Parts: sequence; structure tokens; C-alpha cells
Amino acid sequence: MKVGDYELKEDRAYYAGESVHLWVKMEGGSARVGVDDFTQKLSRGFTFFFVQKKEGDEVKKGENIASLESAKMVLGIESPFTGRITAANKKAESDASIINKDPYGEGWLFEISPSSEEELKQLVQKEKLKDWMETEIKKYGV
Repeated sequence: MKVGDYELKEDRAYYAGESVHLWVKMEGGSARVGVDDFTQKLSRGFTFFFVQKKEGDEVKKGENIASLESAKMVLGIESPFTGRITAANKKAESDASIINKDPYGEGWLFEISPSSEEELKQLVQKEKLKDWMETEIKKYGV
């Protein structure tokens, strides 16, 4: 689905953090998480990705767990829900440009095993995606 200049994948849910949009795709008992097209285009090219939490660490919704840097900004990445980190994308940590080249594929950031079904229901789902993104575009003036 395209909203304005931004591509959104309808097979994912979305989370708007303080400074970044994240997509969430459930795969078995874990959720793969990455930045969406909106965030990667606003950054104009990530140069560094660092996961502050490690595999096995418990995280709470809204907790800062990673950071992304570009020439333009440094973004704190929040956990979109409470759970346990099960993986971090080592490829993206060694070459952050993959996040811009393929944000919905090879450029994923980390995987979390969720501990709250209720928090997953609070993510922006397919039926509300278009309205949500239109609101975000207006909010940021892009």
C-alpha cells in the first residue's frame, strides 16, 4: 500500500515511537521489527545501527533498546511492546545502509518474543493503516 510517497506493507502492524516508526511482523512466537519506509526516507541514509540490549534481555514497551544514526539525526529505537529480545540483525549492525536499501526485508532490526497479547492489539493494524499514515504525514509536514 502506498500512502503519499511512503510504502507500507499490509502484512505487518506498525508502532509510532517518539522519533521513529517501526513495523512488526509476527513469525511464529516471535515478532520481527524494523523501521518503515517513512522513517528511512526521513533519515536520508542510516550510517550506524547499535542494539543496546542483548539476546535474552527483557524489554518493556517504550523502553529504548537500540539507536540508529544518520548524517542528519540520531534516533532512539523503542520497544513496540513488552517481551524478550530473541535476535538482533548482525548484518544491519555491520552495514546500516541495508536498512535503507531494504527496510522491510534484509534491513530488519531485531526480533522480540512478546509477553503481552494486549500490547500487540494496540499496534496500528491493516484496517487503520492509511488513516494513521496520512495523519503522520501531516504531523511531520512531509
